[in-house]
Amino acid sequence: MIQNSVWIIHWQECLENEPYPHLKHYLETRSYPNEGEIILCVNGSDKAETVGSRYPRVSVAPSKEYLVAYALGHLNTANPACSGGTKKVIEWNNEVCDELGVP
Repeated sequence: MIQNSVWIIHWQECLENEPYPHLKHYLETRSYPNEGEIILCVNGSDKAETVGSRYPRVSVAPSKEYLVAYALGHLNTANPACSGGTKKVIEWNNEVCDELGVP
């Protein structure tokens, strides 16, 4: 997962019967950049509660409206097109340059 990206994952297709065990591992251990956002799409609020308790570190969207709200919430702070996003990208770039010894 790249920095500041958004993954939208359909629960029933990708996780319910565990067809992709590595994906499950990423979600359970939060093995992706802090700046990334993962949104699990489910059908209905009852399923959202169940899935949310299983993966407490990710957003769970029970409807299209929630999906859009979560994505916009992330992109409005992590998107280089907005002032907050530009600051985060510059900070990340500076950290990488420091680690690599690049002036």
